[in-house]
Amino acid sequence: MSDWWSILRGILGMSPSEENWRTLWQHLLIAPSGEHEHITQYVNAHTASWPAAVREVRLTEVQRLVEEDLVWCLAIPRCLTLDANLSDRALQSLHEALRGSEITHLQNIPGSLSLPFLLEVMTTRPLKSLRSLSVDRVVLGDKIIDTLARLPIVHNLQSLTLKHCQMGQAGMMQLTRSPYLSQLTELTLVHVGGARLRFPELFRAPMVHRLHTLHLEGDKMETEAVSALCQSLQLKKLVSLTCCDSHLGDREARLLAQASNLRSLKELDLSANQIGPVGRDELTQSPHLQALERLCLDDNPCTHIEMESIAR
Repeated sequence: MSDWWSILRGILGMSPSEENWRTLWQHLLIAPSGEHEHITQYVNAHTASWPAAVREVRLTEVQRLVEEDLVWCLAIPRCLTLDANLSDRALQSLHEALRGSEITHLQNIPGSLSLPFLLEVMTTRPLKSLRSLSVDRVVLGDKIIDTLARLPIVHNLQSLTLKHCQMGQAGMMQLTRSPYLSQLTELTLVHVGGARLRFPELFRAPMVHRLHTLHLEGDKMETEAVSALCQSLQLKKLVSLTCCDSHLGDREARLLAQASNLRSLKELDLSANQIGPVGRDELTQSPHLQALERLCLDDNPCTHIEMESIAR
């Protein structure tokens, strides 16, 4: 028993990483019986500073823990990764198993879930402490976005990530009108709607007033949308802004350079757009972007021109 504790202390003395978490997790599965409560308190105290995303348990692991009577371990992870669909009976066991957990992050393996199962998990009462939700390659559609936006479970969300979820304009409207998304500080939308999506409503919505990180990628942003972003007082707390592969050109770069509401920006990523030397100069000489510590213009015409000049 003393050897088990010595190994545990050694693991907890290592820096937080996915590899070290996996080592810790495997060690917990062979913990001495009769000390589970003490072990839980000890490990949680020593991993409190570890990123929640590192302290991960997968859904298939939860199922195995239930079968092997190791449910006590679920009081330690903070991130639940959905990597498979479960039957209704197994899902009920999941509900019971998570009752004593403190899961704050929910994410999925891309393409691993059916939509009905995702909704079932999202209505799990033990997930009431959810702080971060990431959904990747699950076809949601406008009606499901509406349903998610109305779930009380999202009330405490600080981070929301939607990737390849096929959300249209109606879905965007429902998202911006959600009565539960007022705590968001990070929002990521990647390839969610294509040409069907318009962003002005998002940039004007009260739900974005706490955002310090906004990541938009793969969906076209019209000049009107960029103008709305640059005029939105709701976004004045932004520290990091990403608009990658968004069809932005010199005109949109000029709008960003003139945006007095973006004075707090420290990171601006505009890679994979159509910004030329004129737009680049507007951004680098902007009096409103003096706080910038990082400006990324990779894969834009302006960077291609510079590389060609160096080559000559």
